Amino acid sequence: MAGEIEFRVLGPLEVLIDGVPRPLPAAKQRLLLGSLLLQANHAVAASELVDVVWGERPPAGARNTLRTYVMRLRQQLGPACALRTAQDGYALDVPAGSLDATRFRELLVRARSVEDPTTVWTLLTEALRLWRGPVLADVPLDPLRHNEINRLEAEWLDARERRIDAGLTLGRHEELVPELRDLADANPAREQVWAQLMIALYRAGRRVDALHVYREVYEYLSDALGVDPGAELLRVHQAVLSDHPSLRSPLGAKAAVPAQLPPEVINFVGREAAAAAIVERLAPAEPTATPVVVLTG
Repeated sequence: MAGEIEFRVLGPLEVLIDGVPRPLPAAKQRLLLGSLLLQANHAVAASELVDVVWGERPPAGARNTLRTYVMRLRQQLGPACALRTAQDGYALDVPAGSLDATRFRELLVRARSVEDPTTVWTLLTEALRLWRGPVLADVPLDPLRHNEINRLEAEWLDARERRIDAGLTLGRHEELVPELRDLADANPAREQVWAQLMIALYRAGRRVDALHVYREVYEYLSDALGVDPGAELLRVHQAVLSDHPSLRSPLGAKAAVPAQLPPEVINFVGREAAAAAIVERLAPAEPTATPVVVLTG
């Protein structure tokens, strides 16, 4: 009887059967499986798999060796999923719900279909929890040859930005500041992230820090890329400068109030003699005119 199988590619490659990890120690088997999972349920040409496993200089008889690797991989996976010959290559048929990348994308689709920010936040938080690191972090696949890796990582970044937008709408600006700071440092050319960081700082009562962030990204764009900030970043900068109402939390969450003055001193402590002299002059026993007392120092 086939066990329940689970594949994980959003991080190091993992295979679990009935919840138990199935080791795949052979490096070339991991390359083969990783490439098939990135194109799950679709045929992958044998020539492409040869290129993935051996690079530009495959050995003589590489296709025969590839067939041997496929046979061994079938034995490792067992009857839980089908690794079948398809056209001039192979296809790995993955059961519904068993691949983390597919579940991730399904949650993204659901998040796009709703407008309620709480639901969007919940769905995208669940989607992002599936990620344990870079795609196939322990499998030496060349991202330039695997567009699917680049697509998944772009979708991950987009999901983070959309989740942050929902969080800002919900008034979660203070808790988002550290996450946005890390995200901006890791993606310095991503202007949307910097704009979100400025908004979060402003709503957290850190207007000066928000302006410092603009200066930081402005200098990076100018020095590293030779470009000026885009329209959205300029808009947020002007809004911060002018304390524009558009920066207020949309759902009425109270932003932190910056630079509060200290509380008023109720009692004057010390200088009792000086205080008594002032009171005596301000309230004489027989007033003849409005008294005036000048304090200096």
